[in-house]
Amino acid sequence: MSYLITTPDLVSAAAENLAGIRTALGTAAAAAAGPTTGLAAAAADEVSAAVSQLFGTYGVQFQTLSAQATAFHAEFVSLLNGGALAYAAAEAASASPMQAVLDAVNAPTQTLLGRPLIGDGADGTAGIGSNPGGNGAPGGLLYGNGGKGGAGGPTGGAGGAGGAAGLIGNGGAGGVGGTNAAGGSGGGGGLLYGNGGAGGAGNGTGAGGAGGNAVLFGSGGNGGDGPSGGTAGRAGVFFGDGGSAGAGSGQAGADGGFVGNGGAGGSSTTAAGGAGGNAFFGNGGEGGSSTAAAGGAGGSTMVGQGGNGGAAGGAMSAAGGAGGSVGLFGSGGSGGNGGGGAAVPIPPGLTFGLAGGAGGAGGSGGLFGGNGGAGGHGGNGASTSVPALAGGAGGMGGAGGNASFFGNGGAGGNAGAGASGGLGGSGGAGGAAGNGGTAGLLIGNGGSGGNGGAGGIGGSLGTGGAGGAAGAGADGGLLSGNGGAGGAGGDGGPRGSVGASGGAGANGGDGGNARLFGLGGAAGAGGAGGTPGGGAAGTPGNPGTNGIFGTAGSPGAAAVSFSAASSDTIFGPYEDLFNNTVDNLRLTGNTWLANPAPFLSQFLTNQFDYASLSFTAFTDAARDFTIGLAGIPAGLQTGNLAGALAGLFVSGVDASDFSNILLTGTVGDLFPLLTIPGDIAQNFTNVLTTVLDTNIAFAIDTTSFTGAATFGLPLAMTLNAVGSPITTAMAFADSTSAIVSALQAGNLQAAATAFVGAPANIANGFLNGEAMLPLALPLASTAGIPVTLDIPVGGILSPLRPFVAHVDAPVIGPISITLGGTPTGGIIPALLNYAPGQLAKAIA
Repeated sequence: MSYLITTPDLVSAAAENLAGIRTALGTAAAAAAGPTTGLAAAAADEVSAAVSQLFGTYGVQFQTLSAQATAFHAEFVSLLNGGALAYAAAEAASASPMQAVLDAVNAPTQTLLGRPLIGDGADGTAGIGSNPGGNGAPGGLLYGNGGKGGAGGPTGGAGGAGGAAGLIGNGGAGGVGGTNAAGGSGGGGGLLYGNGGAGGAGNGTGAGGAGGNAVLFGSGGNGGDGPSGGTAGRAGVFFGDGGSAGAGSGQAGADGGFVGNGGAGGSSTTAAGGAGGNAFFGNGGEGGSSTAAAGGAGGSTMVGQGGNGGAAGGAMSAAGGAGGSVGLFGSGGSGGNGGGGAAVPIPPGLTFGLAGGAGGAGGSGGLFGGNGGAGGHGGNGASTSVPALAGGAGGMGGAGGNASFFGNGGAGGNAGAGASGGLGGSGGAGGAAGNGGTAGLLIGNGGSGGNGGAGGIGGSLGTGGAGGAAGAGADGGLLSGNGGAGGAGGDGGPRGSVGASGGAGANGGDGGNARLFGLGGAAGAGGAGGTPGGGAAGTPGNPGTNGIFGTAGSPGAAAVSFSAASSDTIFGPYEDLFNNTVDNLRLTGNTWLANPAPFLSQFLTNQFDYASLSFTAFTDAARDFTIGLAGIPAGLQTGNLAGALAGLFVSGVDASDFSNILLTGTVGDLFPLLTIPGDIAQNFTNVLTTVLDTNIAFAIDTTSFTGAATFGLPLAMTLNAVGSPITTAMAFADSTSAIVSALQAGNLQAAATAFVGAPANIANGFLNGEAMLPLALPLASTAGIPVTLDIPVGGILSPLRPFVAHVDAPVIGPISITLGGTPTGGIIPALLNYAPGQLAKAIA
């Protein structure tokens, strides 16, 4: 199969170039005609006349060939032009029917409302001089994007606003402003679905345009950049990301929809950075940075990741923004870094150094899982040249974010270093580091402490700055988790010259303690004393204490040597309880995260399908009704007014399938809408049937050794619910039997071991126990072949497992067949994963 691609405009242009070449050749041939065809004889003798006649004959032959070449050239140019016209005509013919239909569909709304039914709005025109740019036209009522706003005039015209969409479509982007003029605002997104348009950038002193808003589904538009950037567009109520604020504004990012991320806060050079937008199911927006003030805080969320805080600039020792926190599940955002200290000029030609800004605190993790965010680092202080004044101190590190029930605490931020002092002035003190964030109450590692900042160099005859305090490591969780390591103390700064002393080093941070299972946190090293100058060195921190089943943390550098005592554990059941619980929680969580809300997802998919069906039906009906309107004048001329009016609603019958004869035309186009109530009713019936289904189906194929056992949802959930009491009772009986057997045997050590481990064994049975309940099937239902069905039951966290059939086959002997169909096990995995999946299948 071959393909031919032709561009008529290019072919026409080539033909014009060839025509120009033909003209040039004709002109050259005409200019040469006289000198070559009428060559004069050199003398009156016969030889000269013969030579003249010979060359004249050659000239005549050349002119003849030139005329033939010109005729061929003209014919070739004509052929190219004809081909280009033919292709252009073919393209116009192929496009015109659909364009005519679209024009007919759009004509009523274009006339009445000034906008099409289907199609994009026109872009606004660019402004001239100081005139503003034209606004973008709105998109089609049913479908179409809004037009872009035109750019403002170059000498001060504001940018035009973007056009709004109708039912489905994106808003148009705002136009860019002219010199010192504002950018245009973005158009709103479609009522049902569509993103808001981005705001146009401001120029010079002009503000950026606001981002367009979404309505139900869609993301908000970003605000335009500018000295005062545009506000962020709102996200759709149900789905969509919030728009980001324009750079330069310092405004907050917009919140995300029910599902969607928050927008980023705007940066600024004159004010604090904007806060990141919040979310519900999604990530919080990043906080905006600032070169003049504090960074913006990161956005918070219920389920997702908290936004990181924005970094701060150096002016006025501004602090970094705090990281966003999480409500239910997810990790907190990191704190922003503090700005470096500013050097304030003091006449004549001196500077006074300010302290560095503090790092932002890390955000907290979610209630049911998530790590705390790391704290931001402190900024360094600025140097001082004013005599007798100290250098700027280092900024403090931000504290690490805390976890809730499960998760690790965030690391504390490192502190900034102190700066050098003026003549006779001391070096700036190093900043204090942030402490590690607390671990989850039950499981998690404590956050490590940050390192203290180094002291600054003393000015001439000045002492060195003291090192900053180290951050302490946090304790681990109650059940399991390591203590956080302590940070290193800051080193003391060197002295300025002879006669002064070096700065003292700071003590190392203490390591966090472990509780039940886990290692104690290592202690932080002490800071070195400032040299030269013989500053005192800091002492190492204290190592964290070991958990009951863990090991103590290692000591800090330069501390006294330590030898950890080892002890043999006899609490194996507690280790099994912890390991099994963590494994089952992880498995259940991973399964849930792979498809977190199947029923809700299928429900939303159905609504989208209904909306798509409605959109198609109304679009087709509007098209056929418009076509019917166009046929009324012809009906009036032929006297068939009744037929023309009937054609508005019914244009014919589609009998291509005798089992499904359909009306065509406006009414036929609307008939598919009648299936929506039926589908909804059927789905509701399916859900009720699934919830109330108590049927049991069992089948085994002895030829392929496969089979399935299917239980109705109520029966399956009942099996899942009664499993935990069964496994708890079995664990209690197992521990009681072990204690009694050991006492009867006179083994007191074994009895004590069983007694101490009994609570963990029983709790393990309640949470993670697994058992098989054998059920012999009636021979009448298995064709006389003995079959025993193993029904899996388990603790509340036990994973779901399939049924197993043990078949005593007559020839090949006993075999075990893992059956498909309904799995059973723990009630929590069943409620979180299995039941919602079955309901989703009912409405699929």
